[in-house]
Amino acid sequence: MARRCRVGDSSDRDSVDAAIVAGEPIRGIADCFGIGRESVRRHAKNHPSPAPAAMQAASNHATAKTTLERTEARHEILADVVQAARASGRSTTIINASRELRQTAELQAKITGDLKDRPHVTGQPHGLAGVAERA
Repeated sequence: MARRCRVGDSSDRDSVDAAIVAGEPIRGIADCFGIGRESVRRHAKNHPSPAPAAMQAASNHATAKTTLERTEARHEILADVVQAARASGRSTTIINASRELRQTAELQAKITGDLKDRPHVTGQPHGLAGVAERA
């Protein structure tokens, strides 16, 4: 019978995954979250987070020169993270990555001129109708 993953069952799973991806020592992660070192080691080996693949993709896109190229590369990476999180049923990761995706798309639209931050005034401002005609 297979063991249950103590990290996977923990409410701290996302934090543990983030620490693993960040390269924190297994011992430090185990001590910080009160989980056995072997449990953390097995989790890192058997239940890899989608983040390392995204980080690898990010390094492949690091040669992008312009801000637009970098945001396009980031958008691709985030879309991959959302897809991997959906496949593994990680709702918190889906929500966070989706939020980042939206912000990246907004930045792309601003860079390309598809989105303007300026307010648009239509018609005469209230109380000023006829002022231009009298002057």
